[in-house]
Amino acid sequence: GTFQNITHRVEAESERDNFFALSVDLLCIAHHDGRLLKVNPAWTTTLGFESTLGFEKSDLEQVRFTELVHPEELELVQAELQLLKASQKSSYFQARFRCKGGEWKWIEWNIEAAYYDNKKFYAVGRDITDRKRTEKSLRDMNIALRESNQELKQFAYVASHDLQTPLRSIAGFAHFLKDDYHGKIDATADDYIDRIIAGCERQRILINDLLTYSRLENGTVRQGEVDLNKVLSDVLEAIKLTIEEAKAAVTSDELPTVLGDESQMFQVLQNLIENGIKYNKSGDPRIHLSAKEENGEWLISIRDNGIGIELEQQTRIFEIFRRLHTQQEYSGTGIGLALCRKIVQRHQGKIWVNSEAGAGSTFHFTLPVPKLV
Repeated sequence: GTFQNITHRVEAESERDNFFALSVDLLCIAHHDGRLLKVNPAWTTTLGFESTLGFEKSDLEQVRFTELVHPEELELVQAELQLLKASQKSSYFQARFRCKGGEWKWIEWNIEAAYYDNKKFYAVGRDITDRKRTEKSLRDMNIALRESNQELKQFAYVASHDLQTPLRSIAGFAHFLKDDYHGKIDATADDYIDRIIAGCERQRILINDLLTYSRLENGTVRQGEVDLNKVLSDVLEAIKLTIEEAKAAVTSDELPTVLGDESQMFQVLQNLIENGIKYNKSGDPRIHLSAKEENGEWLISIRDNGIGIELEQQTRIFEIFRRLHTQQEYSGTGIGLALCRKIVQRHQGKIWVNSEAGAGSTFHFTLPVPKLV
């Protein structure tokens, strides 16, 4: 029995030593004062392993764990070891460790006090230098992207403001010409003046849309409970003349109260309803709104009987300045649906369209359900 027990113990120790030797992670046993008592080959080049830190075994004899730590992380590591010594619990931290060649590598450590000997601790370290490098690269790219976006927003805002003044002057003088000289030169001159006025109006709308988009990028969502029935009523009142001129009919099921920004919800409904009226050759535009709750969200749907959208265009229409038709066919700036997408996304929702060319479209978007207090 005694012989068998010894044999099992020897086998267990052999297996343990094999695991210790073969691990690609840094393994060590250290005294609680930080002296390295035993390290595995990942620390060294003794057995021809690709070493993490490049030390020979002799380099590490009686070296203190903390002697290899980067000065900027030394205080953190010392505090963790003191805590480990006092509490006998495990510890986790990341720190840069000096390699034999003088360079530094990031090592992620899990350390635990030896349950049988409170003067020792076990440590497992993993080289995370590449991960840290990738994380830094991502942080740098995110910072650069934020700065670029901020510059772009600022440019759009300033440019839009600066474009307003000369445009107002051009439009003003064109109206003076029309008032004073309409019918007094010739039909060609009258046509040119009308084109100038129409062009100025298109640019005015485009600039205002750009300003709206820029403000949306820079602004915040004023969260509150929004009754979409009231918003729809306000939209229908605002576009009453457009509806009457198109002889359109806008109907709706009962709409929910959602969590969001009321003025931005107004913009979304107005854009989608006006599109349903504009892109319609039926002579009898019909728009219907409905809603249902799904998976903790409200799904709002706006169906029309308009010209529809080709399948390959159904994601592209939400891109800013994306237009599928000429100004002669349908006027517009190409910002409306991009604005809708931006608003819905800022409300943690999604927007998409189901459509078929010649068979109308149904625009869907989701919004959060207000949480009960």
